Amino acid sequence: MASPAISYDDYIQRDETTRGAATTGAQRARWAPSVAHALRQLRDLPPGWDSYGAHRVQEGAVHSAFEILWAIADDPQLPQPSIVPTSAGGLQIEWHRPGVDLELEIAPNGNAFEMSVSEGEAAREISLSNNLAPFVAEVRRLAGREPQPGLR
Repeated sequence: MASPAISYDDYIQRDETTRGAATTGAQRARWAPSVAHALRQLRDLPPGWDSYGAHRVQEGAVHSAFEILWAIADDPQLPQPSIVPTSAGGLQIEWHRPGVDLELEIAPNGNAFEMSVSEGEAAREISLSNNLAPFVAEVRRLAGREPQPGLR
């Protein structure tokens, strides 16, 4: 099933509407507009953007990244992620903090997800399918919302 075309303007409008909701207690991460801009730029990369024959970033990956980032941008404490294209046409959302690396790779079709968490020398990778709850838990932990459990 194809994802609907993502609109940068819709994302910005969502962000501005939510900022207006601040009087009701809702807050957004300050990085939301710059992330929307980054997604737009990544979506517009041409084929071969890496000079090694990389595929264009696919609309499904952009749409999924947009939806995931919009869902977690409700935490104003969450640091800004880096978003990088993959040569296969997907995207990777990353946070690199002292001692912790959290990465979510989104497949080109936007329907498959691989999470990688590294803390010191301990690392784990998890295939998430459509259940992003473990990723959201790691993001919240990264933002300091939950205690840091040991890696299993």
